[in-house]
Amino acid sequence: MNILFLPNCLRNLDYCSNKYNENGLICKGEHDCSVGRLKAYAEDLDYNVFIAPGGSFVEKICREQKPESITGVACQKEISLARQFLDGNGYYRSIELLVDGCLNTKVDENRVKEVLNASPQI
Repeated sequence: MNILFLPNCLRNLDYCSNKYNENGLICKGEHDCSVGRLKAYAEDLDYNVFIAPGGSFVEKICREQKPESITGVACQKEISLARQFLDGNGYYRSIELLVDGCLNTKVDENRVKEVLNASPQI
């Protein structure tokens, strides 16, 4: 199983009204935004996609799901924290946000797609 984690801060708060449950933010793809586009793209590649409210959520999902590979989009701080529990627990890749700050962040969507398509797909 391959997992993609997207940060909830990537959503546009001006129009996103999606709710959370035990699987993170539930994106219905109702708006044209980075979260919706990347989620749809990754799911077409058979990734399980989670929109994470924070690092402890990522750790919880990884312990429960035990994925073979993890791809995460996050700020540098969250990437550093995730490495502490991901090291030695399978294959992982990270893409740093272009603009961070916990609200209305930005990522290079093409870079995320390149990473998702790169080997190894486990």
